[in-house]
Amino acid sequence: MIRNYITNLIVVVIITVGIIAIVGWFSDLGKMRPLVSSIASTKFNTALCLIFSAVALFVSNRQKNPRYLSKLSTICTYSVIVIASLTILEYITGVKLGIDQIIVNDLGAASNPGRIEIVACLMFLMVGIILIKLERSTSHLLVQILLPLLFFVALFITFNYISGLSYLESMPFAVNTALTTSLSIMALCIGIFYSRPLRDITFSFEKKMAAYFAVTILLLGIVFFSFSANNQKLIASTKLIDHTKDVLFRSTQVLNAAQDIETGTRGFVITGHEDFLEPYKKSSIKIFENITEVKKLTEGNPDQQRRIDTLLSLANQNIELRKKLIEFKRGGYTEPLFATMLLGAEKKLMDSLRQTVSD
Repeated sequence: MIRNYITNLIVVVIITVGIIAIVGWFSDLGKMRPLVSSIASTKFNTALCLIFSAVALFVSNRQKNPRYLSKLSTICTYSVIVIASLTILEYITGVKLGIDQIIVNDLGAASNPGRIEIVACLMFLMVGIILIKLERSTSHLLVQILLPLLFFVALFITFNYISGLSYLESMPFAVNTALTTSLSIMALCIGIFYSRPLRDITFSFEKKMAAYFAVTILLLGIVFFSFSANNQKLIASTKLIDHTKDVLFRSTQVLNAAQDIETGTRGFVITGHEDFLEPYKKSSIKIFENITEVKKLTEGNPDQQRRIDTLLSLANQNIELRKKLIEFKRGGYTEPLFATMLLGAEKKLMDSLRQTVSD
């Protein structure tokens, strides 16, 4: 009796979720509480499949059904299979069959408007097959295989949301499956498990132990995969941070070298002592070494590569200008020396270098 109530309660919950989702397509429920808002954002066809599945489960759970209820159950079950199958066919062939927008148009979607995600389609296809087998077969071996598989796929997706690990980011075909959908599928699995057709199935001790081990292994697998995926994500983030630090360090070294070139040249121009040219000579080599390293580090970024080419050009212009000032000083050409300095070309080049590095 309790099992019967559990299944019927799940049916009511699933139908309620489906109705809220459908109502959300025709009215603005986005401003309501987060839970209602999340349900309302469910794809229209997903909501239909949930309602059809729940109705078929309700009929299967009854002891005796009038003919019209049996037909209703069959129509609902095959509707789920048709919607799921045609949507999968759209994904495989790339041909739009119109199943996505039979009743409503989801024109705001970025791509494949109104289309159920492919993993959700596969899950609904399994739900449809299970519901057919419940009514048309005395042997429920296929149901016993598909039901745990379906439950753990839904659990896997649900755990991705609840854990916050986002391990499905590397699987675009799965990550977009909504939490509402995965939770509803899990609830359907529980409802099917406690439904009338499966109520009389007895399990031997060996089968129970095998089931417990299977559940344990699957749960451990989910946890292991979750932490492994999270660890890979952390490693990737660390590498990205290290890479960014390297780029920033090399960029700072370029700017420091440019400043040393400026300081050395200015010291020599003012005093005439060759010792002041030591920083100029060393930094004239270092600046190009660091620019080369930055170029290597940003190979995959075309915008940065263009900026580095600009930086290289500015560094060459800066050194050529400093060479000219040094030659004027060594040759005693005071007038052209001061005339060049008064033009402010040095400052303009340094400002351009700083701006390019900061960008």
